[in-house]
Amino acid sequence: MDEDTLRYQEILRRGHEEYRRKHEEQFRLIMDGSFVETLASAISQMGHCLSLHILDEISGDSFLKPYSYDPTRMSTNPEEIPRFMLTPLNWETIEELKGGAELLPAKILSGLPIAIHKAGAAMPVIKLYCFPTTKNYSLISPDWPDRVDRNPAWSELRAACQHLTEFDLNGLCQPIRCRHLLPEEQVPIDEYLSAILSGQNIEVVNLNFHSLKLNDGSRGEARGEAQGLYRIGAILSTVNWPRIKRFEISHVSFLQGELEAFCRGLGGGRMKLVYFYHVELLCASWAEALDILREMVASRCLDGTCEVNFNDLTGGEFGKKTGNERSLGWYTECCEEKLIVVQAQSYVSGVEFQNPLRGLIMPESVEGVGSERLRS
Repeated sequence: MDEDTLRYQEILRRGHEEYRRKHEEQFRLIMDGSFVETLASAISQMGHCLSLHILDEISGDSFLKPYSYDPTRMSTNPEEIPRFMLTPLNWETIEELKGGAELLPAKILSGLPIAIHKAGAAMPVIKLYCFPTTKNYSLISPDWPDRVDRNPAWSELRAACQHLTEFDLNGLCQPIRCRHLLPEEQVPIDEYLSAILSGQNIEVVNLNFHSLKLNDGSRGEARGEAQGLYRIGAILSTVNWPRIKRFEISHVSFLQGELEAFCRGLGGGRMKLVYFYHVELLCASWAEALDILREMVASRCLDGTCEVNFNDLTGGEFGKKTGNERSLGWYTECCEEKLIVVQAQSYVSGVEFQNPLRGLIMPESVEGVGSERLRS
């Protein structure tokens, strides 16, 4: 074996050892709670800390960028190889590793808010830009099985979020999940969101489940199949937000009772925006939910202090999309929105006086039919 080969092998060995050391250190910091405790302690000493953003992006000028600017940098300077080997992986890459890998950083999603609360600080705004999407759902649970002396439950996360005024769940560039969530997979997600959204000081909520790919994605859309939108109803049907100002939700589904209970939990007196995009009713009727929303926000819409925006509503009186509509994508959504959806938006906004869904036959056997009026 020549000298250059031995040199490269030694470089790779050192890089691997350093990677292993950092991985073990990260494991310890997360599992023993020292990472979130140290960070929470620092946050509690800040004079003015209003917002917590959790994301898995690599900052612009570090790690990979030098190699993009100069592809020969590594071949001409082999000592760069260990540094390249230590490049952090985003959550999507970790979940796609062959052989499987635990997404241990996901424990921070519950551990950090709890630690901040225990440190005596309040975090009014939490924005999540990363989330488990294909596996590792149980890791967002605020449980530390390796530490008998401290095993925080969902009640502790709930207590930590009572001062929360704004929550944003909007992951970016996450992989498609090509199957429905199993019940045991959805339980920790439901528990997590229920705890986060349990406070009555909530003013702004943005829940975007398409970005997190908690649905079947475009493969099903191209064939006109069910998309498996995230079942959010059990979570939102119990909320009570008397101070809510802005609510945006997309790519979710409800049962009728869940949707109506959720609408009743919105305090309309301060509302500035209601935005439903790609929301599906799994059975029965939208009509009562529209009446509830109209009663809350119509007067504010008419005086220009509130906006209602409905886009791509399905199920019930709105029917289902055909495979052709799905394949047209944004063009259909933007340019050929069903008239009945536009009328529903106008009714909730106070422009129309009669609920356009009252007295409609809900389509059952014909996919893609919007709705038909009862003949007198």
